Amino acid sequence: MYIPARERQLLKLLLNEQNQLDLRELASSLDVSTRTIQRDLKGLSGVMSDYDLTLHKDLTKGYQILGAQEDLIQLKNDLASLEPSEYTPEERQLLLLVALLEKQEPVKLFSLAEELNVTVATVSHDLTKVEEWLSSYHLTLIRRRGYGVEVAGSETNIRRSLSRLITENISESNFYHSVGDYSSDQSETESISERLLDIVDAKKIQRVQEAVEDLRTHSNGQMADSSYIGLIVHLALAIERIQQGEKVQMDEEQLSELQQETVYELAKTLAISLENIFSISIPEEEIGYIVMHLRGAKIQKEYNLFNNEEYTELSYYADRLIKQMENNLELSFDDHSLYPGLISHLEPALYRMNHGMKIHNPLLERIKQNYASLYKRVKEVTEKVFDPLIVPEEEIGFLVMHFGSAIERQNQKNPLKAMVICSSGIGSSKLLASRLEKEFPEIEQIDNVSLFDFNKHEARYYDLIISTVPLTQSEQYFLVKPFLSKEETEQIRQHIKSVKKKRPIVSRPVANEQKMVGANIPETFFEQLSLLSQDVALIIDSFSLKKGKVMDEALAHVCTELEEAGCVTDAVPVFEALLQRERLGGLGIPDTNLALFHTRTEQVLKPVFTMLRLDVEESLASMGDKPVIVNRVILMLAPIDANQNLLDLLSSLSVMLISSDEHTRIMETGTEAEIKKLISQHCFEYIQKLVQKGVHKL
Repeated sequence: MYIPARERQLLKLLLNEQNQLDLRELASSLDVSTRTIQRDLKGLSGVMSDYDLTLHKDLTKGYQILGAQEDLIQLKNDLASLEPSEYTPEERQLLLLVALLEKQEPVKLFSLAEELNVTVATVSHDLTKVEEWLSSYHLTLIRRRGYGVEVAGSETNIRRSLSRLITENISESNFYHSVGDYSSDQSETESISERLLDIVDAKKIQRVQEAVEDLRTHSNGQMADSSYIGLIVHLALAIERIQQGEKVQMDEEQLSELQQETVYELAKTLAISLENIFSISIPEEEIGYIVMHLRGAKIQKEYNLFNNEEYTELSYYADRLIKQMENNLELSFDDHSLYPGLISHLEPALYRMNHGMKIHNPLLERIKQNYASLYKRVKEVTEKVFDPLIVPEEEIGFLVMHFGSAIERQNQKNPLKAMVICSSGIGSSKLLASRLEKEFPEIEQIDNVSLFDFNKHEARYYDLIISTVPLTQSEQYFLVKPFLSKEETEQIRQHIKSVKKKRPIVSRPVANEQKMVGANIPETFFEQLSLLSQDVALIIDSFSLKKGKVMDEALAHVCTELEEAGCVTDAVPVFEALLQRERLGGLGIPDTNLALFHTRTEQVLKPVFTMLRLDVEESLASMGDKPVIVNRVILMLAPIDANQNLLDLLSSLSVMLISSDEHTRIMETGTEAEIKKLISQHCFEYIQKLVQKGVHKL
């Protein structure tokens, strides 16, 4: 059971005093205002109920605790055993933050010292650390003699800091325990986590959680647990503060932008639900902050060009991250999970960075310790890729996890291959191979070769060549004894570490591993493959490089031509949809002279991929931070009922534009024939990869 220090003091006063005490007497004894005493007395109702006691109030005489003598004695004894235990400095500072952020008036140093069971000097020292933490949230700690200690700052920043305190310092299990069983017996000594959860009433958290639950089904994907908890905590705090009369402020222009977000209606619906549950009024500014939390939430979903307005921007950043990490690490990524994983992570991450929102990364310190080198490389790359945005170290930590996982997956897929050469026959080579298998389990394939057959094998296909006899060839190899000494073992181990560090992280196509198993082929496989092939033919057939004077006029003209060709039923709404898409966000591709206009409407009958060459260059808002000068415009259209295979293919074409300097050059300056050849080659490789990955992917 947790009872705050001042409430403990109140109980002791009331239990030890035979006569009734009024508000002024209680306030004077504890050196606080009568308003504070009134609020604290309300907090005693739970304790009174637990001990079958009542807090009697006499309008003329004051307050007195009434009940059976044995119950009064039991409460006295329990209070004596509830003296706070020793806290670590970090725990003390955390509890100080909670105490100060919750209060709406100054708190005396001695009161804080009493609650933490330390000296006033210790509290004063801890407040210096607390002040540093508060400043990171643009909050000020006011410390004046005779006045006390108080936190000053905007309501928005106070809520952000409270939310961060909770999400950073409680485990998911503690949170779900609180949500799922708020009425459980809490007679045991309360942990720091539980004290943090006590900032908001557990019943309130549960009711908020029930209102939020169906968001997972409305959010076009699975919301990560961390984001789910963060949203519940934010809403519970907001309701608590609204009920206390505290209001957030928001710039009108920012609020107007948030009201245009696709998740605004979802946030509005949630706000109405909470209004009904708690009988409160939630202002538009509060709904704006709900929108920000939904946009900043980590949601797992399928991404493509037509279901996400920022897809091209996301692919641009993901592609730059991968390329610069490849250069930094001197390796090559070919991991099917890395790119979509980065796309999924970057959408909320970019939103958070653009809006100064913070996210908690519980693994950050472990990542910085266990993956120090990779963390340093990722930090260097992100600072370049996202400049001028500031990338918090928590976000860098998450990116390290993505690249670290890709490296680990690829290392597992690419086991080392060794060649063993012995002059004395197969027996010696087998002995040496056995020793290698025992010492180096990462070597999956060991080929035993006689000295006479050595020149028949291509050494470049092996990561390691080990021989018991000197070789005349120039390839690097290790000359060892059949029994492999400790020194030789260590030399090979260092070489393997070097190979792992330098080797390209790519998949090695092994013929036997690429065979399809008949049982894995779904009934619709060939039908789907046929449909995708037809779509590829339509895309290639639709491509042309047309001339145009100015951008809008050229787009309108090509839409009309597509209507005449039977690709769209009505050019006007398609053209209007393209302009609407431009208003939603930049379509210029950074570091190029290209723009990508795309839409998916019911008027589009066939997939279209075509290009315009403008007579006059135009400045256009880009997916990055600066506008670009555009002289070529790519137009990409998809039917409203397009299947996922087609949408994924078109999305891959948008990524192809910037997948290499050569591809970008061809798109910027190439002829119609050169660009068409590039598109054809990409589509061929795309289908080939799908088949190689497994037919179940189609």
